[in-house]
Amino acid sequence: MGQFLGMSLTALLLVGCATPRPQSDYPGILRIGGEIVRVNSRAGYVVAECSVLPSPGEEATVVRGDQPVGRIRFGEQMRPPYAVADLIEGRALAGDRWRIDRGKTEPPLEQKL
Repeated sequence: MGQFLGMSLTALLLVGCATPRPQSDYPGILRIGGEIVRVNSRAGYVVAECSVLPSPGEEATVVRGDQPVGRIRFGEQMRPPYAVADLIEGRALAGDRWRIDRGKTEPPLEQKL
């Protein structure tokens, strides 16, 4: 009985430590994302909190609720879990979410609006 209890606790600990993978609605596409934590509208950049750091030059869609509201491009400045990105299209606010669908090309924002 004690051996069974020990094995059960070990199994629960191992399952509890599993890292969830970013999910996507499209097979074969990895979705990463996070939240915009600061916006500097005058200088045209945002500070993004990242679950997985994006690559410099990678672009992301900024989403408010379910609606795309902008596009950002990540630069070289990164210090986990934060990254700086230029606002290249639309408008972002602190609290907005951002996402990158790796393996899928995004249409321009004006086509989505």
